[in-house]
Amino acid sequence: MKKRALAALLALILCISCFTPAGNAAAAVKQQDVEVQLINLMKQYCGTYWAQNYYGARQCKGFADMISDKLFGLTGGPGPYSDSRYYLPNAESRGYQKIGILAPGSCTAENLRALFLKARPGDYVQCVRYTGTQHSLIVADVHTTGVTFFDCNLKASDLCACYFYDWQEIGTTFTRGCSLYRYSGYVANGTPSLLFNANGGTCATSSKAVAAGSAFGTLPTPERKGYKFDYWYIISCNSSREPNRYQVNANTVKTSLCDTVLFAHWTKDTGPCANGHSWSAPQTIAPTCTDNGYTLETCNVCDAARITKIVPALGHNYALVSSQDATDVEDGEERYQCSRCGNSYTKVIPCQFSLFADLSKNAWYYSYVREMFSHALMNGTSQSAFSPDKPLTRAMLVTILWRMEDKPQVMPSGFRDVAGGKWYAGAVDWASCDGIVKGYPDATFRPDAAVTREQAAVFLYRYYLYILDMESGNVDTSNMRKFSDSSKVSAYAEEAVAWANACGILNGYKDGTLRPGGTASRAEIAKMIVTFLNQSTRAVQ
Repeated sequence: MKKRALAALLALILCISCFTPAGNAAAAVKQQDVEVQLINLMKQYCGTYWAQNYYGARQCKGFADMISDKLFGLTGGPGPYSDSRYYLPNAESRGYQKIGILAPGSCTAENLRALFLKARPGDYVQCVRYTGTQHSLIVADVHTTGVTFFDCNLKASDLCACYFYDWQEIGTTFTRGCSLYRYSGYVANGTPSLLFNANGGTCATSSKAVAAGSAFGTLPTPERKGYKFDYWYIISCNSSREPNRYQVNANTVKTSLCDTVLFAHWTKDTGPCANGHSWSAPQTIAPTCTDNGYTLETCNVCDAARITKIVPALGHNYALVSSQDATDVEDGEERYQCSRCGNSYTKVIPCQFSLFADLSKNAWYYSYVREMFSHALMNGTSQSAFSPDKPLTRAMLVTILWRMEDKPQVMPSGFRDVAGGKWYAGAVDWASCDGIVKGYPDATFRPDAAVTREQAAVFLYRYYLYILDMESGNVDTSNMRKFSDSSKVSAYAEEAVAWANACGILNGYKDGTLRPGGTASRAEIAKMIVTFLNQSTRAVQ
C-alpha cells in the first residue's frame, strides 16, 4: 500500500509539473537577443531535413515548436491545434500572447498585411493555407515589402529554409485562417536598429537606430587583436546549407522594419600592427545638420582608423527670415533659413484664387475668370470651387454690374420675389432703378433663374447706355442674319444682341448658331464682362 501511495503521489507531482503554464514563469528576452539567436539557428538548420517528432508534432509544427523553445527556453511550443487548425487555443496558458487571429472569412490581403506588420522575429504563426493544409512557421524578419518566414516544408518537402513572401503572396497563401503569437516575456525594441556583432572582436557602438527606408549612414569600426577589419556584412539564409553574406556600407538602405544584425568581417593581420595598433588621440568630428558626428582614431603606425562614437545629425534649425502676404490672385511666401548651415526653403502661401481646384491654367476662360476675381466682381461658389461651368443666375449678373458701380444704394425695386435683406436685393434695386433690368409682366424678377445669352446681352447693352447716358437706337441688326437661328432672338433683345455680337462680346458657335435662349455659364459671363470692359469706349454702331 505504501509503494502504491508513493507511486500515486509521484504521478500527481509529474502531472502537475507537466501542466504548469509556461507563461507563469516567462523570463524576459530582449528582441535584440532573439534576432541574433535566430540568425544562429537559421545558419544551423537551413538546408537540413526535419522529419523527427518534437513533443508529438512532426514536420512544420514540430520544427516551429523546437525553434520557439530554443529561442525562449520553453517546452513543447504554444500547444496543439484547435479543431479549426488555424489557431492554438492553449497558447496563452503556455507562455504566449495573442497578437491577432484572422478567421477564414477575414483573411483578405489587407487584413493579412495589417496583421504581419505587427510581427517581429521569433513570433509564431499558425495558419491554414489555400490548399487546405495547416502550417506552423516562425517569423524571421518583417520588411516594407513582405515577410521572411523560417520553417520546414513550406515550399519544399521536409526542408528547413527561409523564404520571403511579398504582400501579394501572403494575400493568396494564408487564405483559410491565420493567427500570430508572441512569447509573453518578449521585450520589443522601440525604433528599429542596426545591431553590431563584432564577430570575435569588440565594438564601442553596440547599436544604432535607423528607420526602415533610410540609409545606414556612418558605421563604427570594430577592433580585434591580430586581425584587420574589412567590412560589415548581413547574413541571409534560405534553403542553402551555407548562409549568404551581403557586404553593406553607409549607403545601404534598411528595408527591415525590425533590427538588422551586422557582422564584422576580419582578415588575419600580418602587418606591423599585428599585435595591436597604436592609436592616436581621439579626433572629434562635430555633427552637422545633415551628417552624423563621430570620434575618429587613427593608427600612428599603419593606415588603420576606427570610429569609437557616433553622434546623430543635429537636424536643421529653421527660422522665418522673410515673408510676403498673399493677395486675392497672387500667392504669398514665407522663407525659412537654418541658423546653423544657411540652408533655406520657401513655403508658398496660396492665394484664394489658387485654392479653386476646378480651374485649369490651360482653360480658355482662365485669364477672364482671374481678372474678374482680382477686381472682386465675381467670387467662388465655395472656398475651394469657382464652378466655371455652372449657369450664372440673373441675380448674379446684376450683382456683378452693381459692383462695377461701387454698389450704389437706391429705393427698393418693388419686385414681388426680391425681398429686402437678400444678398442680391441692393443690386436688383439699383439695376431696376436705372433701367438695366425691367423684370417680367407679373412683377417678378426671378433672381434664381439662369440668365440666357440674350438676357446677358440685354443687361450689358442697357448698362453700356447707362454709363454713357445715351438712348438706344442706331444699331444695325442685319449682321444677325449670318446665324442660322437668328429668328430665335427675342424682339426686345435684337438690338442688344446685335451690339454685343458686333463688339465681340457675344459670339456664335462653330455650327453657325447663336443659341440666344441657351444659358450662359459663369466662365462665359466672365469672358463677356472682361470683353465688355475692354470695348467700353466703342461707339454704338
